[in-house]
Amino acid sequence: MPVSRALPVAVVVAVLVAGCSPAGDGAAGPSSTAASGPATSSAAPVEGDDYVAIPRTNILLRPPAGMEVDASLPGLSRGAGSRTSVLVIEQQIKGKSGQDALTEVAGAFRTEKSKAQGLEMGEARNVAVAGHPAVATTGTQRMGGVTFVKAFVALAVGEKIVMMNASVEPGDPLSAEAVLEVLSGARWGQEVAPGGFGFDLTAAPGYQRNEGSGAITFTLGEGVKAARLIAAPSLGVGAVPFDRRRDFANERFGKLPHSPSAESVQEVRIAGKPGFELTGRNSESRTVYMVILYTDAGYVVLAGDFDPAGQPDQLPAFRSMAQSLVVQ
Repeated sequence: MPVSRALPVAVVVAVLVAGCSPAGDGAAGPSSTAASGPATSSAAPVEGDDYVAIPRTNILLRPPAGMEVDASLPGLSRGAGSRTSVLVIEQQIKGKSGQDALTEVAGAFRTEKSKAQGLEMGEARNVAVAGHPAVATTGTQRMGGVTFVKAFVALAVGEKIVMMNASVEPGDPLSAEAVLEVLSGARWGQEVAPGGFGFDLTAAPGYQRNEGSGAITFTLGEGVKAARLIAAPSLGVGAVPFDRRRDFANERFGKLPHSPSAESVQEVRIAGKPGFELTGRNSESRTVYMVILYTDAGYVVLAGDFDPAGQPDQLPAFRSMAQSLVVQ
């Protein structure tokens, strides 16, 4: 399986965070099933203590009382009816130092776009987690008139960066300090814990594939100008009501990096799942493509973009990858 050079960290953060905001607009909270398949609802503790391995990552966490492993994130959640969760994203970093990657990630949560999504995070502090350099911060996120407590920790380990993003709903007994302690107490395992996404797809000719904990990415070329497609589950956001699906697709498209505007919206059905295909342009004049497919437990999103001035039309390649999606 060919593996690509890693995408810019901020690009992955922007795509994933746009989809993992607390469901404050009426959607359900974290589900006990993945977007397209069964999730791990519990995990065996590491022998001798109460730490659990987070699927598709090297991270081990000690769950707070009432929380358990949720493979659909991957991370921790309280299960049905709660919007408190911990999302763990593990991503390769190449061509930059771990400290540069940490600085980039910390900055991504304090941009104007992040503020427009209701995020208000404090200044990131340099700390150490599991003996590795890290940054940590706390804050809030306001969604749909509801304010969630937030805690964020990122650590750099060799050619990987791990981003742990906690959301705590009002009324939950966890405080910002308590959930930050959970993230800061993370351990680094020697092996990546098993766990699938619940779906898979095939790379178009010339595209290279890379798997992180939260998404599968495909790139054509190198650097920030590369054509790229990111496929991700809904990261704990629950089922979207039928009458909200078209509007939700448009909103999700607009939250992609550099605020694209949709020029076309079409209904699609792939692997038996209904959804929408959207195309448009973003503020950097890149052509943007997105397919969102709805499931009983959430959705799968495929988001891609390319520079039409520097590359041939990549929409056929994006569409072929989308059509290749299979549910596992």
